[in-house]
Parts: sequence; C-alpha cells; structure tokens
Amino acid sequence: MLLAPDAQITRRVLYTNSESDFAIQKIRTANSYELNTLARETLAKVESRLDIKLTSRRGISPILATLLLIVIAVAAIVVTYAWIMTYTTTVTGGANLGVMSITKYNATAYIIDVKNLGTANATVEKIRIAGSAGNTGWKSLPDGNTLIPTGASRTLDTGNVGIDFSVGDTVTVSVRTTLPSEFSSKLTLEG
Repeated sequence: MLLAPDAQITRRVLYTNSESDFAIQKIRTANSYELNTLARETLAKVESRLDIKLTSRRGISPILATLLLIVIAVAAIVVTYAWIMTYTTTVTGGANLGVMSITKYNATAYIIDVKNLGTANATVEKIRIAGSAGNTGWKSLPDGNTLIPTGASRTLDTGNVGIDFSVGDTVTVSVRTTLPSEFSSKLTLEG
C-alpha cells in the first residue's frame, strides 16, 4: 500500500498539521522500503483510531468461490449470447431469404425463385451457384439489385454464369443482400 504525496484525506484524518507536514516531507524523500514502512505505520494509526483490524485473514470457502465463479461465467455467457443475437438481428435487419428453386433455361443461364421469410425487406445484390461442375463465384444480377419485400417472392434471372450445370445436379445457391448477409440453400437443378 503506497500513500499519495499530497493526500488531503491523510492530512485531515491521520495527522495534526505539524505531523502532516512531516509525513508529506517524508513521503517525498523516501525510497520504496521507507514508503512501505510508512504505509504500515499509517495503517496501524488508522486501525488504532478506528478500533478495527483491517488485515483480517478470513475468506470464503473454496466451494463457495467455485460456485461464485460458475455463476459469473454463466451470467457472462448469457449476456454475450443476448448481445450477439441483438447484433445479428440488427445487422441482418430481420431479413431471411429462402431460395426455393433453381431452373436451367439456357446452357449457362438459370432462374432462381427466392422468397423473403423474414420480418424486413431485403435487397438482393449478388448470387453464387456451386456444384460438382465448379463454382460461379459471386455474380451481380444482370437487372441490378432486386428488392424483395417481407413475405414476397421474386424470380431472379442469373444471366450467363459461365458454368454448365446438368439438370438433376445438386447445387448450392447462395444469395447475398446489400447489408451484406448471405443466405444459402442446397437444391436439385430443374430443367
């Protein structure tokens, strides 16, 4: 325990004016050993004036300490979970897009049916189709961004994606919104 050089409380409570001037001078010129000794002396004076013992060695049992740590850890987990859920809802804005179907209409062009199952409007920005024939990478929609209101469905034309998937292939269709949030579904390619 170290004392502050100009501790006003120490000056008023522990010492008379002459004692405080002496103690402050002693603190300013003391090395660490002397400061520790001075701290012990000051603590003894406080204990004697307040008639209490500040160095009690009693503590809580190890079982109570363990239970307390467990309760604190569980509370921290609950708070973190609540914060993450609030953050993700805020970021995604309550949008939840479901890719309902994918249909091939040209050698490398597809039509995707998307429905907004969430509680907020979503604007589709890009799509990606992945399967055994490869991955298209993220492609912007040829018609630009498409707004899908809550509860509504939209048919999105991918245009030429450059990869020829076969009818009956299982592909993963991912849709990215402007937030950005990504929604994926594994579907069988229809013809």
